[in-house]
Amino acid sequence: MLTTCLKCGNPMVDGKCVQGPRCGFEDRPSETAAVRCKIVAEDQEYPGWACTKCHRYWGNDEAMARYCCATHFPCKCGGRYVKGHSMCDSCEAADREKREGEALAAAELIDFDGPFLYDEERFCETKDELIECYEADGVDVPEFVFTTTYEPLALDAKDVANQAEKEHHDECEAELPDAFVEGIKAFNEANANNGTHWEDRKHKTRLGKRSNA
Repeated sequence: MLTTCLKCGNPMVDGKCVQGPRCGFEDRPSETAAVRCKIVAEDQEYPGWACTKCHRYWGNDEAMARYCCATHFPCKCGGRYVKGHSMCDSCEAADREKREGEALAAAELIDFDGPFLYDEERFCETKDELIECYEADGVDVPEFVFTTTYEPLALDAKDVANQAEKEHHDECEAELPDAFVEGIKAFNEANANNGTHWEDRKHKTRLGKRSNA
């Protein structure tokens, strides 16, 4: 199979035009570049598109020829975004802020004194602590914030038994003696204050100002 470069008409060997730099095939930008080419096989010519970086032939699919080895693409704002994303960092941040605002606007307003999640690493017990985090980072204090919901560390006797059954044949059915059920109950009671607070995006509360302001 022989590939012919339609830019200069010369053959391509190992995916490269024999003219090399004189052809200019290699000089095209790799981000969105594609070049017209044709494949000659069994005395038949098949015109199409090829990626200018790896020279893979894509037939009539110009879009894939341009996408093939591309690393960056034009964003709707005029900037560039990395392959695997749909927009640049600035547009992603704006889109995330927009979706966050819409979710906050749709959340039900309730009275809530804490605790709060400031970010993935910081946890605030009170509204005053949360406001201090915003101020320390130089971020405008929002009027509303999402509340949190608490999930204690707990076990379910039936779930534990079902997990044990999975290690055996289908006819094996675990018994749940009273002592075992009471033991699970005692475990849950002992860990009632040992759990995780998750952001509750269905509810919000008014943050207001610090109590000592």
